[in-house]
Formats: sequence, structure tokens, C-alpha cells
Amino acid sequence: MSALTADRTEGLPLVHLHQPDVGGRKPGQLNFALDHMPDVLGKLGWREETHADNTFVLVYDADAVPDRTTLTAFAGAAAEHRASTGRTPALIQQQRLPLLGRRAFPRGSRGLLLTGEWIYQLRRSLGIELARVRLHQWLSRTRLPEPVRTWLRPMVYAVGCGMAVHLPALRRLGGFPEPMEDLGTGHRLSLLGAHLAPSDAAVLDEPYTDTTGLTNLHALAFTASARPDHHARAVAHLPSGLSRPAKAALMLREWADQAAWLLGAPLLAAAVASSPWAGPWWAGLAAAGVLLHGPVTTAQLLALAPALHRRVTPPAPLGPPPCCTAARPMMLIAASPLQPFVRLAGPWRLIWAKTTGRRLGFGKTER
Repeated sequence: MSALTADRTEGLPLVHLHQPDVGGRKPGQLNFALDHMPDVLGKLGWREETHADNTFVLVYDADAVPDRTTLTAFAGAAAEHRASTGRTPALIQQQRLPLLGRRAFPRGSRGLLLTGEWIYQLRRSLGIELARVRLHQWLSRTRLPEPVRTWLRPMVYAVGCGMAVHLPALRRLGGFPEPMEDLGTGHRLSLLGAHLAPSDAAVLDEPYTDTTGLTNLHALAFTASARPDHHARAVAHLPSGLSRPAKAALMLREWADQAAWLLGAPLLAAAVASSPWAGPWWAGLAAAGVLLHGPVTTAQLLALAPALHRRVTPPAPLGPPPCCTAARPMMLIAASPLQPFVRLAGPWRLIWAKTTGRRLGFGKTER
């Protein structure tokens, strides 16, 4: 971040805040930093009562490398959204690309599945996270009938690597929610009908190269997403741009997403395995679906990854994107239909731990 601001400001300090050991996770640390913003920025002439409306709080992972145009892109996205809607976006989402290949994947089958996971993360980043923010912004600019908007409106997953939250909106929420600051913020802003906007600039971060970290991530994401009703109750006292039916539709859609996460892959696998008994037409349809969802899309993303990596101009030189050192590309493409099962391990491990009374330590911050 210091490199991003080096050519735009002089004397901007990098300040490390040390939170007392009070437990909790990343949201608690971020809220601790928010409480100290007046002390840190006041020395630069910033006053919340005067400058809050033009202040965004940017959240990144420690391993993130944003594009050098990030700050200009955020300012441009806010100005463009204000000009077109008359409203300041409550959140601007920078596109996260898991293409920062600092560490090699392990060898063997673990390496094969972990290599496939960064392809799956890239697919989710482009096909779900970015697509939902764009759809949400498009709906905020159109005059479609409210029943149509309710049917189309997505529950947005904010991503805590490249997430810019408008400070007044963040204050209204009471800070970043536990246990995940990004998913909780996205859910609560979605349920309030807040305006959201995408950024043109992208940010690179590292894919997971160990199975424990990956399963913990999926377990924590499931924990934060599985109870949208908790987020709805947390913001029920705030004015919302959505009707009760629209909020209910968002929560039902999110519950359906979580059910699909837990049960979708096994049910689809059973349907594909039993399709030959249903006749050749159904068997062919199942085979085509598996090919399109797995090998075809994986091959396209493998070909697209270098171009996406080159699109990001970092403040300092970077190495190449992750490569398939753990497995040849053909093996990765062939194993791609198994990838949805990898994402099941974290949630089911969490459910088993809760059933047996064990407690899981989730992430680096908590440990």
C-alpha cells in the first residue's frame, strides 16, 4: 500500500497498530484499527465529521498485491456510480485473482487437488463474486418491476482482499461482523439494499498450498454464510431499501446456495452415475454436463490465467502465475470433475466437530 501511494502523496506514514490479546479473529483487529483511525489520520488533517463521506476503508490480505492503479480505480468507480445513481456506493469490490505463485504446490495427489483448487477459486472469483456485484449494480440502475428485481437480486459475497467499504456505511453496520469481515459485510449490505460497485483494477493473492488452510477457509466461509437470518437480525433496526419479501427471497436464495454446497456434488455424482440406466439420451446429457463443467472450463481458465496475470501491473516486479508443477495440465483437466468434492471437506469437518463437541481453530489470526 505504501508503494501504491508513493507517487500520489508525500509523507504518508505506514502505521502498525498492535491490538491487545483479547481473542477473536480478523474482524476484531479491523474494528480495533477503525477505533484508532482518528488518532492516526488526524495527524494528516483528516476529520471524520468533515471527511467521512469521501472516505473508504480498504481491506486486504497480507499476501495481496494490488494493481498500481488501484486507488485511481476506486475513486473512479465511486465517482461514476455517484454520477449515474446519485448515491455513493456502500462497497466497491476489487477483483481478486488467486494468481500469485510465490510457493510451489506439493507433489502427488494433494498437489493435484490443490492446483485444481486455484483454478476453481479463479472460476468462482470471475463467475460468482464479480458477476454478482455487477448484477447488483445493474439492478440498482434499472427500473424493472419490483417482483423481477426481487427474483434477480443476488446475495453479494464481499471479498476481504480488495474490499473498499464506505466509512459511513461501515459505522452504520457497527463495524466489521464476526466471524468473517467480508462475507458478513456483503450479506448485511445486500439485505439493506445498499448500492455496490465493482472496480476495474484487480488484485493478486496467493492460492492455498496446504490442505489444512484450505479446509479451514471453507469451514469458516460456511459458518459465515449458513445463517443469513443472523445478519438480517443484526441490521433489522437500520433503514433498508428492500421490502420484507425481498429480504426473505435473499435469505432463501442463500440457504439454497449452502444446501447446494453441502449436497450438490454428491447428488449430481449419483445422477451422473445412474444416468445410463435412464437411457442413452440422459447418459449423453450427463456426460456433456460433466465435460462442460469440469474439463472444458478448466482448460479455458488454464489458458486464460497468464493473460489475467499480465493485466495486473504491480507496484513492484512479480514472478509468473502458479504453474502446474505438481501435475501435467492434462492430469489437472482430467481430475477437474472431482474438484467440487474438495470444497466439501471444510464444511463437513466443521459439522462433525460441532456434533462431537470439538472446537476448531480456524485461521492464522485466531491461532
